Amino acid sequence: MPAPQSAYFIPTFNCFMNSLVQHQRAITTDTTAILKSRFYLDDLLQTTDVNGDVGFTGICYPNTFNYNMHNTNRIGNARHKDGVVFNDAGLNTLGITKVDNILTTYPNRIRLISTSTSSYFDGSTRGYQISVNGGAWLDGGWTYPSFNSKETVTSQDLIGAGAKYNDQIRVRSYIVNPEGTYYSDPVIFYASDVLFSTNMLNTNSACANSGNEIEIFMFQEDFYKLENLPVGESVTSGIYAWKDEAFTIPIIDGWYRPTGDLINYYSYYVVGGEFTLRNFCNTPPASNSMYVYMGGGDPYGACHWSDDFTLVWIYLYHQGDLIVGQTVMYRDAYYSNVANQGFYSDMGSYLSIGANGIVQEFGSCF
Repeated sequence: MPAPQSAYFIPTFNCFMNSLVQHQRAITTDTTAILKSRFYLDDLLQTTDVNGDVGFTGICYPNTFNYNMHNTNRIGNARHKDGVVFNDAGLNTLGITKVDNILTTYPNRIRLISTSTSSYFDGSTRGYQISVNGGAWLDGGWTYPSFNSKETVTSQDLIGAGAKYNDQIRVRSYIVNPEGTYYSDPVIFYASDVLFSTNMLNTNSACANSGNEIEIFMFQEDFYKLENLPVGESVTSGIYAWKDEAFTIPIIDGWYRPTGDLINYYSYYVVGGEFTLRNFCNTPPASNSMYVYMGGGDPYGACHWSDDFTLVWIYLYHQGDLIVGQTVMYRDAYYSNVANQGFYSDMGSYLSIGANGIVQEFGSCF
């Protein structure tokens, strides 16, 4: 809501130019320095009425930072030297926000910290926009709770971009209130490899069906290399997994098995965080499988990681090209259940599956 009437003197401030101009005259509640800082004002036009009450009307100079913190619809007809005088006394402003730090640069899992502050009288909502390789600013649709007037929120968030290794990524935060939208200065970085996270079962033997289920982190490209490890032969693979997304704590030594549909098939042995051996507990049927994120609702959304995405396996009955309207995808390796309807993505490409598991659309995220 805008500044309440209780923040103003009645009647309004009269300014004589070519004609009578009326502006709101705010009640002085703090020092000049505090008022200028609180309401983003370059100067105050202070007036004393016949009752001896001191009030003020805010002034800003065009194209200054403070000027840009006000909706131009609030500019009145009066002028003071080179400044504009606000008809609401300058009490209604945009909120303000900034990106404090980028903690991870994986394009599909950008962890960042931002600080946002609502204006003195209006609550706010906030969000982020991303630009890849100088392209248009795009809003990933990430939603966060609204917050009250005068409230400051410092938050660590996860967002994602449809980008690949070494793409330039620009991120900016924004804050919205009834006066308009404020965009922070962008932070620029270059994308590292795509981060992959999944749950695996840490077991006490190669083919045990129970154990401690943990989340592991690794590069997506490395995860897909696991299926090429030799069976029953210890190797130095160079494929590592970690307990944290910053890659500082390797997973502990031992046997690991995939969860979900593949739990009956494979197991891997890990030493020092490195996958050193692959084992078959049962031989899976031949298929072309993909481990992908499900979610997003449309191609753009599918290519931008969100907290509500789900990692799933989907299967193609035979090797070959996808054919829109014909190819059927399945959610188990025995082709007994068609894949769920929705959008899927590995953050490099996306796939839309319709009713009865039939491929409806696919394409690149870039």
